[in-house]
Parts: sequence; structure tokens; C-alpha cells
Amino acid sequence: MTKYSMNPIVRMKAMIALMLLLTSILAPMVHAQSGPYSVRIENVSSFAIREVHMSWVGDNDWRADLLGRSTLNPGYAFTATAYTGLYDLKLVDEDGDVCVVPRVAVNGPTSWRITNSWLLNCEHY
Repeated sequence: MTKYSMNPIVRMKAMIALMLLLTSILAPMVHAQSGPYSVRIENVSSFAIREVHMSWVGDNDWRADLLGRSTLNPGYAFTATAYTGLYDLKLVDEDGDVCVVPRVAVNGPTSWRITNSWLLNCEHY
């Protein structure tokens, strides 16, 4: 045994201490990105919504259309999933008008209602 080698019990205690330290550092990071949560989007407007996209705030790349080949007609709703965070929401209506709602929050199960005024007020973004 060299003068720098540890006995097995000391080595085991050092490994356990290291694992506890790493767990205490990584646990808040995992908790900060909690979810996924349900995000219910209800269309109470007079317009059919052809596309719904969500993207992290500051991300220049819109994610895939959450509706796929479906249309969100007036009076209907659908549910997507998202992790805790701030998102930009992009809606495209039946006329091709684009509405971007900036900085919508998901902090748990969430519900958004698309209204006529919501669509008309956000077209300028």
C-alpha cells in the first residue's frame, strides 16, 4: 500500500459524500424544469384556428403545429403538454392571419381561451 492510497471504508465515505453533493446541486435544476403539464386551449372566437405553435421565449424557431392536420373550430378545445416556463404562442386563423401572443406562462396545468379580441389585438405583433 502506498502512502497516498485510501482504505476502502474512507474511499466509500468519500464516494457517498460526492454523490450527496452532486445530488444537492442537480436536484434544483431538475425541479426548475417541472412538468409536463396539460395546456388546454379553447377557441371561443368566431374564427377557426388552423395552426397553433408554442416556442420558448427568445427561441427563433417555432415548434411543429400542435394541431397537426386538425383545425380548432369555434367552440372546441384541445390539450397539449408543456414544461414550466415562458412561451410565445403563434396562432394562424382560417384567413391566414397570424397572431403571436408573447410571454405566456406555464406554471402548472394551464388553460387559455382564444377570443375575438385576443386575436384582433395580437395581429400586429
